[in-house]
Amino acid sequence: ESCREELRSAISCGNIENGSVKPRFFFQRRKRTFECNAGYIAENDNNRIECTSSGWSPVPRCIPIQCGRIENGKIVDKVEEKTTFQCNHGYKSENGINETICTSEGWSPVPICIGTGEKCGRPPTIKNGDITTLSLKEYVFGSSVEYKCQHHYIIKGERKSYCYNGNWTKAPVCLEPCVITEEDMRSHNIDLKWASAQKLYVSHGDFVEFKCRSSLSPNSSNNHRVQCNAGQIPYPQCT
Repeated sequence: ESCREELRSAISCGNIENGSVKPRFFFQRRKRTFECNAGYIAENDNNRIECTSSGWSPVPRCIPIQCGRIENGKIVDKVEEKTTFQCNHGYKSENGINETICTSEGWSPVPICIGTGEKCGRPPTIKNGDITTLSLKEYVFGSSVEYKCQHHYIIKGERKSYCYNGNWTKAPVCLEPCVITEEDMRSHNIDLKWASAQKLYVSHGDFVEFKCRSSLSPNSSNNHRVQCNAGQIPYPQCT
C-alpha cells in the first residue's frame, strides 16, 4: 500500500531548457542533479534541484558558455560543441589546428593566431610620452603597443602602433599644454579672472579667461576668453 501511495505522489516538473535530468518523474522533496547540454553551464554553478508541487526549486537555468573573442582571428562555424575558427590575414594557427571547444574553463585547446609577416624592432618613441608596457627588442607581426602622454599633455592620433611587415604604423603625438606665468600676465597687464596662481598649466583645447588689471582697459573688444593651441595661447592686452 505504501508503495502505491509513493507512486501516486510522483510528479513531473517538465523539461529543462538546454539541459536534462533523469528520470522524468520524481517523488516530491527528493534532490536531483541536472546536466546542461554541450555549450551550456548551470547558472551560478548550482545543478542541485528539487521537484515540488509548484515546479522546480530552485528553477534550473542553463546559460551559454562565453569564451570570448579569438585574438587576431574569428569564428567561422559551430557544429554542436565544436567551433571552427580562422586566423586573420597575415596570421596562422600556432599549432595548425583550427578547431576548438568552448568549455566551462574557456577554450580547449586555446586558439592562438600568430603573425606570419616580418618582425619589428623596438617601437618608435614619442616626445613627452611613452608606451604603457615594457619595451621589447623584437615584436612579431601584428603586435601592438599603446602610448600615453605625460601629465597635462593631450594625445593626438591612434593610441596604438602596430607591427606590420617589419614596420610600425604611425605613432601618436603629445600636444603641449600652455604654461601661463605671472611674468606673461604682467607684460600684458592681465590677471586670471577666476583663479589666483603664479603659474598655470592649460591643456591643449582648453579655455582660460583673463581680466584687465585694476584701472586698465582692453585694447580691443575681443573676448578675454582664449583657447590653448599646442602650447600657444593668444594673450589679450590691456592698457
